[in-house]
Amino acid sequence: MRSWVVLWSPPGGLFPLPTFPGGALVGLILTLNLTAALVNRFDRDWRRLGLWIIHAGLILLVAGEFCTGAFQREMSMTIEEGQTVNILEDYRTWNWWWPT
Repeated sequence: MRSWVVLWSPPGGLFPLPTFPGGALVGLILTLNLTAALVNRFDRDWRRLGLWIIHAGLILLVAGEFCTGAFQREMSMTIEEGQTVNILEDYRTWNWWWPT
């Protein structure tokens, strides 16, 4: 869901080809569409305040997911019984400077 495009590697191909838009691109386009519709179509009066709050909440949820996906790091801590540990391990990246 956090990729911009879905890549497909054909058998014997030299490089992957973009096949479909990814979830991040679709989410960004839908959020821009929702924002444009909110600004252009809805009346700005007190009777429509609930509608504005609901749509602003949806935009905030999608923006929060984009920020979370951009800045998160998934790590793990392996703790054996009776052991004290103060280090996190990131299995997705390789730290060439970390002593093994």
